[in-house]
Amino acid sequence: MLWPYRKQQLAIAGAALAVPLAGALALAGLRAPDVAALQPHLGAFRAAALPATPAVTGARRDTALKAPPAHRGFVGVLLSHRSVNLAARNDGRLRAVHVRLGDRVAAGDLLATLDLQTLRSDTAVATAALRGAEVALDRAGEELAEAEERHRRKQALAAEGLASGEDLSASEHQTAVARLQVDAAAAELREKRARVGQLRGVEADTEIRAPFAGRVVARYAEPGESVSTTLPILRLISDDGLLVRFAVPEEHRAEVDEGASVRVRAGGLELRGTVETMAPEIDAVSRALVVEARIEPGDAPREPLVAGEMARVFPAEGAP
Repeated sequence: MLWPYRKQQLAIAGAALAVPLAGALALAGLRAPDVAALQPHLGAFRAAALPATPAVTGARRDTALKAPPAHRGFVGVLLSHRSVNLAARNDGRLRAVHVRLGDRVAAGDLLATLDLQTLRSDTAVATAALRGAEVALDRAGEELAEAEERHRRKQALAAEGLASGEDLSASEHQTAVARLQVDAAAAELREKRARVGQLRGVEADTEIRAPFAGRVVARYAEPGESVSTTLPILRLISDDGLLVRFAVPEEHRAEVDEGASVRVRAGGLELRGTVETMAPEIDAVSRALVVEARIEPGDAPREPLVAGEMARVFPAEGAP
């Protein structure tokens, strides 16, 4: 009387255990098709929870004789070796953007220009003040030369008894005052030069240039828009190589290490890479370790590969 009920309990237990197994296989980097390919194994696992029969025993024997599945690899994504969001160094209005989406640029190329009308006015005023400080210093220098000449004459007259000590003291005082005026004019000139240099430096910051050779992959602002130091105008990625970033499940941690060689399949190409960096800890949610490998330069043509493209990564000795 209890046999049908007992059989139903065992079947439910087998199905319940099969669900965590499928989840574990997905965590190991297998996709839905990969898990589907292992359904015969899951069926055998369910059957193992039922009373043994000759038919089930034969199925388990056949499963045990099958070769283990080939390494499915780790899922990853291709990234540029360098990327940067370029923003203005000063708040203002965007005068022009000199590149389009997808353009290749060289290091130092002009990419965008800001329109800072107030800055140009301030620079012109500071430049005029600098010129005035230069004239004031020249005038103070001439007055000092004249004062020194008068003092020398007074000294000569005093030596002959033709000038009083009071006259000599007065000429010394005038000379000292002239020297102070020269020092003050020189200090004023240094200040004006520093101000002009500062404004010209800010004016140079209105030009946004490429920090390295690469390609424009995003354009966030158009001419006439207001921009600030916190909002990017362009995004640039480098042309000097690719990285592949992939996740290694916790149970496969021993299969990769820094400096290890890997094989990468992406864009229909077979590439070689070297593990450069590994995260210092396993992610608490995914239970996976984030790893980055540098694609070997010259290993394959660059053009067919696109940053952001999905890839599959295999340990060098484990690739099928």
